[in-house]
Amino acid sequence: MDLIADYSSDEGEGESHEQHQGVKRRRGCVKNLSADDVPSDIFERIVPHVRGNWAGHVFCSLIENDREGEWKQHAEVAIERFRIALEESGWSGTVVSHGQLHVSLSRPFFLQLASIESFQRELQDALSHERDFVLQMDEELILSNDEGTRSFFGWKLTRNPALNRIVGQIDAVMLKYKQQVYYDPPIFHVSLASVQGKLLDNVLGNLEETGDDEIPESLVRARKISCTFGTTKRLDIPLAA
Repeated sequence: MDLIADYSSDEGEGESHEQHQGVKRRRGCVKNLSADDVPSDIFERIVPHVRGNWAGHVFCSLIENDREGEWKQHAEVAIERFRIALEESGWSGTVVSHGQLHVSLSRPFFLQLASIESFQRELQDALSHERDFVLQMDEELILSNDEGTRSFFGWKLTRNPALNRIVGQIDAVMLKYKQQVYYDPPIFHVSLASVQGKLLDNVLGNLEETGDDEIPESLVRARKISCTFGTTKRLDIPLAA
């Protein structure tokens, strides 16, 4: 996953123009949808569907530890600032809000049904001695996927040796099943929203102009690692206190 470089957007409907310090600037038209309301074909499928393959994901859920709803409230404000920044940069399209805040600990990967049970067992054994750890937000960032078809807005995490060690354990299991290891260097982050394509650098500049970063100051203790395949197969691995 890369930090954004450049992106050229097409002209969109509903765009307006405004004068800014004597310079005519195009303003985009951006709408916000939750992940539950987004059509399934809004994002291009990177990996072709293969019958029998199950999409896997290893992650650390954060929303379950947000008992007071503090992170959710900060996320909603930050996503609205992101939407405004996109409009200011001239981008038009849809911002998809992510309801389940989490830290990804694996690249997208795919296994056949017959391999899922043994994979989860190997993963559980690999993480059985890991202890819980604390997560803290650092700054806002925008990343794009390797193919440049999707960009993500979120919060970067402060440096955390525990995350690097846990990802190393997960990578060892991935290699046994001939799957890709995590990004190098890793950029651990919480994705708040995503859009189609690769964005211009000036979006982050526009974000800074909309006000202070809406990043929660509270710490979150991560107590488990989760692994899902599709929407029906889930394993939660508790971390030692």
